[in-house]
Amino acid sequence: MASSLATATDSQLIIDTLDDLAMQTWNKILVAPARGLTFGEESITDHNLFELDRKFLAN
Repeated sequence: MASSLATATDSQLIIDTLDDLAMQTWNKILVAPARGLTFGEESITDHNLFELDRKFLAN
C-alpha cells in the first residue's frame, strides 16, 4: 500500500500557499471597497480552491 503522507517539504509548501492565499484574501477584503468592488464568501472560496487546484492537482 502506497503512503499518502506528505513530506516535510510538501507540508511547508502547502502551509506557505495557504498563508499566501490568506494574505491575498484579506488584502482583497480591505482594499476592494475603496475601489468600488466587493468579494463575497463564494467568490473568495472559488478563487482559493482554484488556486489550490492549479498549484497542487493540475498536471
